[in-house]
Amino acid sequence: MAVLERDYRIDGIKWLLIVLVTFGHVIEPALSNPIANKLYSIIYIFHMPLFVFISGYYANVKDKEKLISKGFMLLETFLVVMIPLCFYYGSIIPLLNPENSGWYLISLITWYIIFLLIINKLVGKIVVQYNGCGGQLLIFSCLLAVFAYMLPLKQFGNLLSFQRSCMFLPFFMMGFLRRVKGLPIIPDVSKCIKLVLAIASLVCFAFCLIYSGRILHVLEFNNANVWHMSNLYNQNIGMLLVLKVLVYIGSIITTFAVLMFVNLPKSICAYGSKTLAYYVIQGMFAHILSTYLQVNFYQALFLCVCILILTTVLLRFVDSKFITNPFSTLLKWKY
Repeated sequence: MAVLERDYRIDGIKWLLIVLVTFGHVIEPALSNPIANKLYSIIYIFHMPLFVFISGYYANVKDKEKLISKGFMLLETFLVVMIPLCFYYGSIIPLLNPENSGWYLISLITWYIIFLLIINKLVGKIVVQYNGCGGQLLIFSCLLAVFAYMLPLKQFGNLLSFQRSCMFLPFFMMGFLRRVKGLPIIPDVSKCIKLVLAIASLVCFAFCLIYSGRILHVLEFNNANVWHMSNLYNQNIGMLLVLKVLVYIGSIITTFAVLMFVNLPKSICAYGSKTLAYYVIQGMFAHILSTYLQVNFYQALFLCVCILILTTVLLRFVDSKFITNPFSTLLKWKY
């Protein structure tokens, strides 16, 4: 795969997504507020699927050395985020069952391992070259997602973010396959298709507003199996399966809609190159502060703005690598 030039429009979208990630985390104690609840449903239908899609597009899985190096760097970042949470809760459970920001980091490592070990090692050279097997890879990822959703593991389903890694894998695969096929990350489509996509997205957002609630939130989280949800919310399994499919469809539609319609000023896009540092800082402080302070909706808004402003100021004076990988930066390790 050819080396990709930096796309500042994608950087802008990444910065928007990190704002939504921070807001989504600080607002959790205030979900009893109807406005907060509905906004939460809208945010979660697309913001993490789009993050995963972008990660898949820019994953250079053919370069094994870089892939391994990236995996170790992400593992260090994961520990930087989760160790403070372990001290806060006085337990290693956050490390083994990562929630909030930690799950995404460990899932990225998992996706790299899937490509490196399963696809590149076990399947063979035909798949390594990715010639004409995009459909098989996408089907494989979808089957893995179905397997995770149907697997009746209440206690261990989220061990090292297993379920989320499986259930978000199709989005990672879609992004990856667009790149290996030489397609731009932002689809170039006709005005007619854009109009259809815009209308479909509005329908998806309306669905989120109408059916906003904890069931929809958990379906968007991708961290619970259908059996556990059926028992917890006293819902029919068939209905939960239908809702899950609708959430997946809605996530795909809104993901591509945001890609095609969001175009932020370049002054904002510049911050998008440091989204991992933003992710680490909000991961350490957003959930802890909002939970400890028990913020309401408007306090959550204020806290989100404060975290983003302080992080932006900090990153003007501190190298982002020192925040995401402090140990390897200080000790000059090379993975």
